[in-house]
Amino acid sequence: MIINNSVAWEVYNDVRILIIGFSKPIDDHPLLLQKLADLTKHEKNIRVLLDVSYTHVSVEMMLLVVKKLNHLSRNIECRAVIGASNYKIKFFKFTDSIFGIQTKFFDDRQEGLDYLATLDAKKDS
Repeated sequence: MIINNSVAWEVYNDVRILIIGFSKPIDDHPLLLQKLADLTKHEKNIRVLLDVSYTHVSVEMMLLVVKKLNHLSRNIECRAVIGASNYKIKFFKFTDSIFGIQTKFFDDRQEGLDYLATLDAKKDS
């Protein structure tokens, strides 16, 4: 289970994955995004598992995410997203096209972790 509004590294099948959970009120998200930026500042080839299951993403939040992704995107190798539907999927596909991030959508955490751990890209230790 992903903890609400959390950012943490986890090793799954010998692959280092950044786990991000967004599910609290919008006021907490800017602080979480700053923590994410700080945590990934010197990282390369980041694999991200992102849970947006129980969150509403406003236009303001989308703009903030795009602003932060501008700096992070060159370090993100791929991401697996859990809990996205409708406008959230459209938003992620939009950011994929702008930043060249590979994103896959899943119904549960295990599927997302399995996908990220079995990519052909270099595995972190």
